[in-house]
Amino acid sequence: MRFFPIGLLLIFVSPANSADSAENPLRDLRIETGRNFGLVLGDLIRHEIHFGLDKPYRLQKNSLPWHGPLGEWLELREIDIAETDHENRTLYRLDILYQIFPAVREYESRQIPGLPLRIMSGGERLDSVTPETEVAITPLIPARTPDADVKIRPPIEPASIPLHAHRRTIATLGATILLILGYLAWRKDLLPFLQSPKSPFAAARSEIAKARRAGPDSPEYRNALLAIHRALNKTAGEIVFASGLEPFFRNHPAFAPMREKTGVFFRLSHEIFFTPTPNVEYADYNVRWLEQFCKEYHDIERGA
Repeated sequence: MRFFPIGLLLIFVSPANSADSAENPLRDLRIETGRNFGLVLGDLIRHEIHFGLDKPYRLQKNSLPWHGPLGEWLELREIDIAETDHENRTLYRLDILYQIFPAVREYESRQIPGLPLRIMSGGERLDSVTPETEVAITPLIPARTPDADVKIRPPIEPASIPLHAHRRTIATLGATILLILGYLAWRKDLLPFLQSPKSPFAAARSEIAKARRAGPDSPEYRNALLAIHRALNKTAGEIVFASGLEPFFRNHPAFAPMREKTGVFFRLSHEIFFTPTPNVEYADYNVRWLEQFCKEYHDIERGA
């Protein structure tokens, strides 16, 4: 980074406004530059110009060049102005972006021209110019190389990235997800091809699921009851009556934990099918209760 002290300003005040340093409102000028060597065709150069103006003097912003070529080798791309009031002074920061556009054949040193500053206060006008900045430009091809000897390099292919470790990680993650989803689907009976054809309670659950909103007087509710009766009959290999529950549990001891609920189910079924005015608290024995009842039988059935 290079800095230019305020003392250099005495050189840049135009003769048309030859005020002495005591009358000059420009204060603390400094220029901060980025890299100023090894520059090639197309490179961008950034400058920051800092200075202050004693009030009531202000920079006439619309007098600054905004963009366009500056000579045969340099282009002004953009300029941004930041202005801050500080006590009796206005502080300015000019962010300037240049671009180099000639392709040189030798190492060259060139001067970025100073930036003209027009300072106004009422009808009074002062013109100043910031110092020039020297930069070194480097050729893209070796110096003194004839055009016929310039060879165009082929495009550089991007380096390949080894993906073996990533593939293994993705494959492991994918297999884990599939196993978890398969297990959940199996638990929810969403995989019909994994269900045994000798699974009567699985079939009953599928029928009951179609009648989840059915009321106690609806045909759908009665069909749900019948579906469970068919599952019990198929499991026992004969028709199961309420009086035959004990032999059923002796022959199928795995279902013993369901003895009490099965007795409730048979009483519920008797009320619905054989009582003119069923005395049933439907809120306690709705279709979802039947579905849960059948699910518990099915879970034991699968684990047996």
